[in-house]
Amino acid sequence: MKSESEQRYVDILSNAGFKAFFGDESNKAEVISLLNTLLPAHRQVKDIEYRPTEHQGPVIGHSKDFQYDFLCRDTSGTMFIVEMQRYKEESWFKRCVSYASRAYDRQNKTGFDYDVPPVYLIGLMGVEIDHPDKEHWTGRYISEYTFREKECHDLLDETIVIIFAELTRFNKTEDECVTEQDRLLYLLKNSVR
Repeated sequence: MKSESEQRYVDILSNAGFKAFFGDESNKAEVISLLNTLLPAHRQVKDIEYRPTEHQGPVIGHSKDFQYDFLCRDTSGTMFIVEMQRYKEESWFKRCVSYASRAYDRQNKTGFDYDVPPVYLIGLMGVEIDHPDKEHWTGRYISEYTFREKECHDLLDETIVIIFAELTRFNKTEDECVTEQDRLLYLLKNSVR
């Protein structure tokens, strides 16, 4: 048995570490806990069902295949996609919108039944978003994007929600972590050994 100083840890934000942690059903409780710290109170997850991550584009031969980093569904039917982004990517937000909208549309039945469960895409980021209003983002590291009315911010229905956790903006020390979200983000950011 290795001593504590000899033990090695996996970087959860590396491709292999992410898949090893999120893809292992024995970590289901931790995955649910992480999801719940990032989700609104009315959308807390009790249990998840792991789903295949590889999908064909909407029209075979006319659209590229895509693969989610992690995909699951809760008992209410809500779909959760978790994407890990370690490096700056020009079209990161557009890719997230594409992934979430494809997942949302794939749930659509034929005919006029549009009663489709929402899709949440959670992006765990090892890089910062280049926000236009830099001052507004000082000390902030969680952002949420969805379809709202521009002036009064009405939300007619919960459809697609994209949540980003920018770990590079999370600067709390271990002693400053008081919430479950703080503790989990601290562990994610500092999992490299």
